[in-house]
Amino acid sequence: MRRYRCTKSKFWRSLLLISWLGWVLLSACDSRSERLRQRQPKTTPPIASNSQCSTVYDPQVDYFPNKVKVTQAKGFTVEYHRNYKVVSVKNPWRNTDTTFQYVLVQCNTPIPPGFKQAQIVPVPVNSVVVMSTTHLPLLDKLNLVDRLVGVSDFKRVITPSVLAKINADKLKEVGRSSNTNVEKVLEIRPELVTTYGVGNPKLDSHPKLIEAGLPVGIIAEYMESSPLGRAEWLKFMALFFNREIEAERVFSQMESRYNTVAKNCQSS
Repeated sequence: MRRYRCTKSKFWRSLLLISWLGWVLLSACDSRSERLRQRQPKTTPPIASNSQCSTVYDPQVDYFPNKVKVTQAKGFTVEYHRNYKVVSVKNPWRNTDTTFQYVLVQCNTPIPPGFKQAQIVPVPVNSVVVMSTTHLPLLDKLNLVDRLVGVSDFKRVITPSVLAKINADKLKEVGRSSNTNVEKVLEIRPELVTTYGVGNPKLDSHPKLIEAGLPVGIIAEYMESSPLGRAEWLKFMALFFNREIEAERVFSQMESRYNTVAKNCQSS
């Protein structure tokens, strides 16, 4: 009988030891998992549905869970950070070594330090003035014509969705190149102006627009050597509106159609 009690006692001590070891291991796993979760950025930002702006800033949140990859265009790059994107436009016209840099900051989140020479633009942008008709199809393909508030020259517009806004008297005409009416643009108060440059002060509108304090995005798709490179500037436009998903989808379709046509041409 004494021997049985001893065996029973050992059994319970072993069971308690196993239970304690199991609790220690589970606690260690939970602690490690929690540390891993803390290291990884959250991917669901607290965004107000009406404005797409952050309601509460959380430094652990990745405010841009959807990202574009630039694969064909040579004239611009993008680097993603948790609450801002650094976009660079390189050599936007011939015979130049100029770079324009933009820091696109999720609205209602802190502006990062160290970008004194860059243009700071809160995103997503809600209003845009377009100084080149070649930029209008980019807005159209991204379903962003509703954000368009002004164009350079009504007579040069051929994009149907933009013509409809002109006919409905929902757009302002602000002038072209060196004849841009900066005062009218300032009256419109767009959150972004897109234009292009050729390196000639007599023709370029961006210097005086920037001098007036307007956020100006230089689009240099015409400098690309390939059709797909030019088409990929769609993604550049999308970056200002947080429309990365749409840009990747549309460009993928364009790339697929282009490659199909190119393949058929080679085989014929």
